[in-house]
Amino acid sequence: MDLGNIGLVHTGGGAKCGFGAGALMFFEENAVRIKHWQGISAGAINVTKCVTDGARSLAAEWLNFERNGPGSVFSRWEAAKHYFTSRPSLYSDDGLNKLISHIDMGKLIGAPEKVEVVVWNETLEKIKVVCNRDFNDSPENRDKLRRFVKASASFCGLFSPEKIDGYDFSDGCECALESFADCDTVLFIENDQPMEKADTASMGWGDRMKKRFHTFLDRHTEREQRDFITKHKFTPFPEDVEKAPWPVTKNILEFFKDLGKDLAGLPRKRFVTISPTQNIKTLMLDRFNKGDISKSMQNGYDRAKEVLSQIT
Repeated sequence: MDLGNIGLVHTGGGAKCGFGAGALMFFEENAVRIKHWQGISAGAINVTKCVTDGARSLAAEWLNFERNGPGSVFSRWEAAKHYFTSRPSLYSDDGLNKLISHIDMGKLIGAPEKVEVVVWNETLEKIKVVCNRDFNDSPENRDKLRRFVKASASFCGLFSPEKIDGYDFSDGCECALESFADCDTVLFIENDQPMEKADTASMGWGDRMKKRFHTFLDRHTEREQRDFITKHKFTPFPEDVEKAPWPVTKNILEFFKDLGKDLAGLPRKRFVTISPTQNIKTLMLDRFNKGDISKSMQNGYDRAKEVLSQIT
């Protein structure tokens, strides 16, 4: 499968990121060679684990998480204790740190691939992109990089920030696409499930807040993708609006419906979005039922296969 120089961006979504693990399984099995990786939030865990140990090992971690249940990372007992306190996090960091301890930071630093994780500097209120190539291998740097990966996966308020070099870092939430300008193909893994229309007046306060946050983040991502695609002359895929389950992709395809004419005679660079087609209602950022992650992983595998078959 020849897609040229390939970059991959993996967004977050907590337990929903089993979808991304399924997509990465398909890429590995079909020799899709990714040279430049970027992970945000739980996507940072997926990306770093995949680079160091492969997608099969990553999938095993997700299935183990499913067996152990959401409480292994998102402890309801801890949340109940912390809810009425002034602690900086709702959950304990123990389960999250255990997950990240399975990633070999020495191998990550020495990997031939360029690997980035996106974090938010809470102190300066700005995004920071951390790259494995910025570190020489040493015990101190391994620990520092581990803490950056953990920070990227630490959604503000759910987990504690990481203090590194005097600054507090947490979940980056947003991607940073500019470093992918020299790629021929950008694979963008988005883990949000198709949104269903709902009567917001009948929704709980927590679900209403999450829905609004996702809408806000989608609008930001849409602007960033649109600017990147325009500036660097990429073609968005899939090209059929009806086959794009994620609203952001639909909006971008409609905006760029005449893009092919604008790019006449230029190399056909691809910006490929892979997102879920299934809405598993019990699969949320911090909770799920048995079988939900397995279904999401299979959907990720099938979606990667389906989307890439349309462009190769």
